[in-house]
Amino acid sequence: MRLTIFLFTLSSLLFFSVPSFSQKELVVKSLKKHKKRYFKEGNRFLFMTVQNPEYKKGQIEKINDSSIVFFFPEAMEDSTKEISLDSITLIRKPTRFQYITYGLGTLFMLNGTFFILEGPAVTSTPLLNRGIGVVSFAFGLIPFMLQPKTYDIGEHYTLHVKETKPEIKKNPIPEEKETAF
Repeated sequence: MRLTIFLFTLSSLLFFSVPSFSQKELVVKSLKKHKKRYFKEGNRFLFMTVQNPEYKKGQIEKINDSSIVFFFPEAMEDSTKEISLDSITLIRKPTRFQYITYGLGTLFMLNGTFFILEGPAVTSTPLLNRGIGVVSFAFGLIPFMLQPKTYDIGEHYTLHVKETKPEIKKNPIPEEKETAF
């Protein structure tokens, strides 16, 4: 009985969730290729400002019309700071492909570590097994050596805020029309 109530409550939350009101997104648009990259609240990336030419890692807490409120988790004290869109000069964020290669690289590094630390005997000599492990580990390091995608705001990219509204689907059941006799 409790399980039935729990499952009914869970399914009602999933199927009958109330859509949120309008939400803002940060849009980085390419001037040459007309491609766009969207950042929402909660996204993390490295950025550089005009005032401070060093990369900072921040998480978007809130997007306003002309500024962004960042949360800096790596600071000594957890702090937030509002930065205007005009002062951001560079954004660095890995692409989806790079995130996939990070996962694969991690698997190769774990495999290489296993072979280095006396893994299964694939070849006749233990030295050759360790050599295979070193090669596998080095192959797994390659994705971590590549630089993430860098968006140079001003020269090649523009930065603006877009307001998105939730889509409310209409009732799929057509209304019956009255017919005159």
